[in-house]
Amino acid sequence: MRPGPHKAPRTGWDRPSWSKTCALEQQKAVLESELGALTWDRSDNRRATRISIFRPGSIDDDQETLEEVRRWMLDRLLAFKRVFGPRLAALAT
Repeated sequence: MRPGPHKAPRTGWDRPSWSKTCALEQQKAVLESELGALTWDRSDNRRATRISIFRPGSIDDDQETLEEVRRWMLDRLLAFKRVFGPRLAALAT
């Protein structure tokens, strides 16, 4: 049973999340070769790790640039699913 909001928050990483993050970090070079440079945001105060990729852009950019950003975002989303999907499924077992 998960603790309710009245329980004290956990500090540090719980073992399952930590081991999965470590397993992915061991593949960092391969992941980045498939996706490009990734930002790994691991915080000891959270139970999750954020892995992201960035591209410059602004809501104030011209329409052509905004369309390019949209295409890039969709391409990266599908690439993340392709690259991380099987790895995360394997870690879930």
